[in-house]
Amino acid sequence: MLRVLMVLEDYGELMFLQTVLKKLGFDVDSIQNPRGFNDHVISMNPDVLVMTALGKKVNGIHLSADLRRVRGQPKVILLRSPGQEMAPEAMADGWLESPVPAVTLLGSIADVCGLNKQGLTEKFQKLRMQEIEDEKARVLKVLDGDDATLERNEEISGNFGSTLAPSVMSSEERSERYKKFLEEPAPKEHSFSTRAVIDHVKNLRKEEGSKDLTDLERERKLFVEHLFKKKA
Repeated sequence: MLRVLMVLEDYGELMFLQTVLKKLGFDVDSIQNPRGFNDHVISMNPDVLVMTALGKKVNGIHLSADLRRVRGQPKVILLRSPGQEMAPEAMADGWLESPVPAVTLLGSIADVCGLNKQGLTEKFQKLRMQEIEDEKARVLKVLDGDDATLERNEEISGNFGSTLAPSVMSSEERSERYKKFLEEPAPKEHSFSTRAVIDHVKNLRKEEGSKDLTDLERERKLFVEHLFKKKA
């Protein structure tokens, strides 16, 4: 199992790449604070270091220059920002541009460590396709109205005075019905014209306004009557 230590400044990129490498069977650790760099290198003894080349907090160029290697190990891959030039003095085995696609990083790790690049790429593609299929299955399950606590053919009952059977419509039929709905013109039945809606809103406001004035006039008369009674 290949050991990879990642020292990246971008937390999102760090988490993404670390997750992919772990799913592919790599032993991965990561840090964002370079102060603990030496301790992590000693305790983990990584085969590969993946570091930000020149960031605000992480300076992989300096870290790699001070790194003690034994027979060329660990290998160092530096990630540079777009447009940033490679430093010839850096002790790096590979340079990549950040943000780096996972498949590109895997190819670089395979190159510097002498791994089967094609086999590693195919393994990543299988993982990716499996995740896509899992996501599709999850979405279809939601669209079909399935409940994780119910069997596929189990009837669903509730406090609605009736029993509801699960949907028997396939995803293809549902997709075709939705496509047909989009192609058809908007239904005119049970709809209102824009002019009718505007007139209706104006009438409502007029009624509300007259009602408010009536209430206000009644309250004013009651107040005056109460005032005169009090003086009498």
